[in-house]
Amino acid sequence: MKSCFLLLILPFFLLCSCNNSSENRDKNPRRDSIPAKIGNALIQVEIADTLELRRLGLMYRKELPHNCGMLFKFDQVSKQSFWMKNTFIPLDIGYIDSSGTLLEIYPMRPLDNRSTESLSDQIAMVLEMNQGWFRENKVSVGSRLFLLNHE
Repeated sequence: MKSCFLLLILPFFLLCSCNNSSENRDKNPRRDSIPAKIGNALIQVEIADTLELRRLGLMYRKELPHNCGMLFKFDQVSKQSFWMKNTFIPLDIGYIDSSGTLLEIYPMRPLDNRSTESLSDQIAMVLEMNQGWFRENKVSVGSRLFLLNHE
């Protein structure tokens, strides 16, 4: 019975562990995060859905907790291009269409100012996760993203 209780509450603690350290909060304040699922993996994502939040992204942060990421949402589908200005965390970036289908994945190097442009012009969302996360969790092109408990 005790082990069943632990199994039930463990995902809650994992999903609640995406808070930034106080060091990271100074230049990049914590945004609320929501649970999501991509492929078979449960994640917690901060939403960047305004121009200001998309511009700031994960800049100035020193770490990104395991199974946590940032989801950039756009008002219109188009080609997207991302760079790593002032971003210290090695990331993988996933370009996603309006149906939630992952179309492209690219590695991103810290502080690299070169742009990584999507091949598709149908990008509605972009998911940034720790580098290697997609591979480690067997999330590949064609996987679907679902936001959970979100209006």
